Amino acid sequence: MVKNAVRAVVYVPTATRAEWVERELSHDDIMVQVARGVTDIIAAVVDDPPPRPQILVVDFESLDMGEILELHSIRDRGWTGTVFALGQVPIGIRKSLRIERVLPTLVDNTLRIAVTEIGFDNKTRRLPVISAIDPASPMPRKRTP
Repeated sequence: MVKNAVRAVVYVPTATRAEWVERELSHDDIMVQVARGVTDIIAAVVDDPPPRPQILVVDFESLDMGEILELHSIRDRGWTGTVFALGQVPIGIRKSLRIERVLPTLVDNTLRIAVTEIGFDNKTRRLPVISAIDPASPMPRKRTP
């Protein structure tokens, strides 16, 4: 196992699609975790201890609307990773889930290339904590014209 491996969570319940994703992500620097449902996805990307996955690959054609709604909690709970969608995904869902790339058909090397283009080798750095504003301190006044 590579220490700085890219971590991916994959939810693709159809065997042929799952095999395709496995081939596409069969790279030494990508660790794949298979989710069995939306609950597993949420647990993997926001509940499990760090390091958290940077990639989520989801077969949207296998999800019902309730599961898609539930999937939004990953963004609501602060996961900022990259989502790759398989199948047809309405534009509103693409925007609300901040889906990076939609792959409507399974063409060899498309997922592999899409993942490579993102550039997951960038280092992350800890941001300083901004302390709360003291309610007793004077607030700047708004200028009136």
